[in-house]
Order: sequence, then C-alpha cells, then structure tokens
Amino acid sequence: ILWERLAARGRRVVGLLQTALFGILFAVAFPVIVDYVMFLWREETSALQWRLDLVYICFVIYFTMVIVRLAAKFVTLAGPGWRESVADEATEAPNVIG
Repeated sequence: ILWERLAARGRRVVGLLQTALFGILFAVAFPVIVDYVMFLWREETSALQWRLDLVYICFVIYFTMVIVRLAAKFVTLAGPGWRESVADEATEAPNVIG
C-alpha cells in the first residue's frame, strides 16, 4: 500500500533501505546457516539413510541466491537506470475481468 502511494524517489529510497536491511540480515545469518548444515553430516534420514547435510544443501543455495538477488536489486536501484525499476506498473488491467 505504501509503495503505490510513493513517488519515484520515495520508492527508490524505500527499495534501497529494504534491500540493504534484508541483505545485511541474510549476510549476517549466512555463516551460521552454513555451519549448521555442515554440522549435519553426522545425521542421516531415517528412511533412505541420506546424510542430512546433502539434504539441506539446497537451503544454503537458496540463501546464497537471495543474497545475490538483493545485491543485484540494490545495485539496480543505486545505479543510473533506477527509474525503470520503480516505474508504476498500473498501465495493465487491474484484474482479470478488466
């Protein structure tokens, strides 16, 4: 609701703050996540006997990609072409019926 009411500069500021905050939070939590997943090599799944670190490595990959995506969004909002990323997309029909 707030995003739709802001002008382009306001959207840029909110976007920069949002991506910076979440990027920092995810980056701070990342080493702990990796450490815990690496710790899970000792445990196995009960049915298939797979090592749990191999099962949960997808979470580390997901966490990495979230950090990369937030960094890319921050660079886009901080760069010269930021207006395209905060442009109002209300030109399309508001619902399926139109």
